[in-house]
Amino acid sequence: MLLPTINIANSINSTINRAEAIGFCNELSNMISYAKFYCVKNASYGEIEINKSVGTVNFKDKKQGGKIIKSIYLNSKCKFLTVYILKINNLGHIDSDTIQILDGNGNIHKIAIATGVDTVNIYEGN
Repeated sequence: MLLPTINIANSINSTINRAEAIGFCNELSNMISYAKFYCVKNASYGEIEINKSVGTVNFKDKKQGGKIIKSIYLNSKCKFLTVYILKINNLGHIDSDTIQILDGNGNIHKIAIATGVDTVNIYEGN
């Protein structure tokens, strides 16, 4: 009788890990959009710095000497697969890149930034 309870608990834990990772991907996507808007509105340029070891994302206004405008934090079960620095010019343009996050279940979530059409897409899986 204990086996079904363990399976249900594992399933719930897996769903929670996935939901947290997807929620963070959406939050990061929103931060990228906000950073682009901020740079255009303030005729500034900035960068989004992703710190792999600490699990933080900081949007900095480089025109103001690197002042942190907004920060978000990755939960402890997820991790970034590499360090990223995304530069944003005063027109709100950002270089294309793909940010990869590994969730607590071992699944990879990707945030793909496309240039030209200025879109940010979120993908799950390899």
